[in-house]
Amino acid sequence: MKLATPEEARHQRHYATELKCLNWEKVAFGPYNADACKQQWDAIARKIRKFRTLTDVLVDAKKIVQDPLKQIGTKPRKPLPASFIYINKNRKKYMKKHPGSSVTAVGQILAKKFHSLSENKKKKYVDLHQSALEQYNAEMGEFWAKNPQETMGRWKRSNAVVPLCGHDFFFQKRLMKLQAEDSATPLPSLKKRVEKEWREMSVHKKWKKYTSKFMNNRHEYEKQEQEYKKSHPSYTLKLKPQLTPADIKIRDEALGRPPKVMNGYVLFRRDQAEQHVVDNASILRTWKELGKEGQEKWNAKFAKAKAEYTVAFDKFMSKLSPEDRAAVEEERSSSRRPHKEPTRRKPPA
Repeated sequence: MKLATPEEARHQRHYATELKCLNWEKVAFGPYNADACKQQWDAIARKIRKFRTLTDVLVDAKKIVQDPLKQIGTKPRKPLPASFIYINKNRKKYMKKHPGSSVTAVGQILAKKFHSLSENKKKKYVDLHQSALEQYNAEMGEFWAKNPQETMGRWKRSNAVVPLCGHDFFFQKRLMKLQAEDSATPLPSLKKRVEKEWREMSVHKKWKKYTSKFMNNRHEYEKQEQEYKKSHPSYTLKLKPQLTPADIKIRDEALGRPPKVMNGYVLFRRDQAEQHVVDNASILRTWKELGKEGQEKWNAKFAKAKAEYTVAFDKFMSKLSPEDRAAVEEERSSSRRPHKEPTRRKPPA
């Protein structure tokens, strides 16, 4: 190939442009004709970065040819589905009758025509697809046998299935059931119905039937991933399925996580809100009018509420698994940000 490339064209043309101008008859040698050489080059070129001149690419190609483990054959292509076979066969005929039609529009029209065909007429194209699929599977078996280095990364994945969160698990399961029972109703209407059922479901039912199962499946999934990683050190762990804010809210409410109390003033504000006082300015003014003695009463209530909160929070934590306890502790530590000193303005000159 290097000798077949004109000297004056080297280092001056783009790789693709230079490759088109290459005379493959000059590249042919021995039992390999021009087509065989071009086919083998296509297989080698898939492994090479091609944003360079042809002369640069040939340096890497030489290394691949010299290393048997890097040489691969042309991977067979998957056969077209039955509907695509029908479209390809009838496209030219349809476009002659309807000149000016776009390829996309013709494809959509023919696809609808194919799906409207009777089963007997469809059978012809289904059989063509099946025979092509059998041939493809046989060719793939030969490909993997000839290229064992390709199979090294082929099975390099864990069998662990990423679990669905509580909402998604319910949505998928319920939607499939409704589609089987009521096929006449449009899909968007069924989806809205499922979402409404989820919103109206009690928090305890959401937790017991769906969210808690997701958490158990999540722990099992993480264990499987870690075990697979031990036997396959080069394997990259998949991202852990995290609890969504909605799942955290369901978990906390179902297991009785107590609301946090900040100080006496927050307790006072809650009391005012129960009395339907929502104006922040008026609440603050009333707080100041209480004076030190009145504020100390609310601070004493806060100390009592804090002790009750600690007991209730410990009870809530005891209901969690070790992994979830660690996650809650991490949430709490991330929310405790260090206090920053306020920036002071420079006095005017």
